[in-house]
Amino acid sequence: MGIRPMPWDEWIELDNEYAAYHRIRSHRLHTRGPKALAFLPAKVGVVNSAYEAAIELVHELAEYLIRRYPATFCVTRHTSSYIASLSDSPRKKGRLDYGWDGAPAIKEITVVPLGVTHDLPLPVDDESAFVDKPLQSDADDHTSDPGSTCDVFWKGIAERAMKVAALLVQDDFALMVEGQDGRYYLQGGAICIPGFWRMEDKLGMPLEEIHLSGSVPQCASHFRPLNLFAIPSFLGNFPFLFPLLLLASCWGNIHSGLL
Repeated sequence: MGIRPMPWDEWIELDNEYAAYHRIRSHRLHTRGPKALAFLPAKVGVVNSAYEAAIELVHELAEYLIRRYPATFCVTRHTSSYIASLSDSPRKKGRLDYGWDGAPAIKEITVVPLGVTHDLPLPVDDESAFVDKPLQSDADDHTSDPGSTCDVFWKGIAERAMKVAALLVQDDFALMVEGQDGRYYLQGGAICIPGFWRMEDKLGMPLEEIHLSGSVPQCASHFRPLNLFAIPSFLGNFPFLFPLLLLASCWGNIHSGLL
């Protein structure tokens, strides 16, 4: 295991099996439901939810993809006037400045070779599924009460964002959120093509427990003496001038078809 700087061009890579992966991932999201895509609410005093992280992820991903693969993806953006009209509106429940280089946030992204278009959600309560539900103000903690209508709103938006992210690329996403104890917890994600683990078994666990609970060979004997579980503390003190890659040796053999 190791950590090194990640060149932006290497964040997401697509290959000639992209269409096949898209079909498989779409099918698994549809048939496996929360076994493939899930979120946990905040655990008060321990860790926040990953709801806002999912929304940020899909917008960052879309901005990246149209620059990295301009022949494969195209987008339409919200108008500046629309974003401005929401700035002081009670409909706004979170940040709206997801566009890169000062551009308005992306509204839709199209996968050109597949002819598929996805809407990118914003934390705005004009979505049809939520317009009749009372929402708390920005000052309220939307992660503290899993049963509140505000939490339902955020979870719904996050699930939509995560589904789009999962269908845009061939990779799975696991959202780790820093807890109050400095450890990173798996609070959500889309795991459509896992190796030898299930998200439902790991959701809510901190980084080290994810590995130790799965009886990863030589995990306890090698990781603990080398203090590799101090990675969260290391990351917390690292200047975020460029993205990082956390490298681990995780290999397996697949014997059936494409996957």
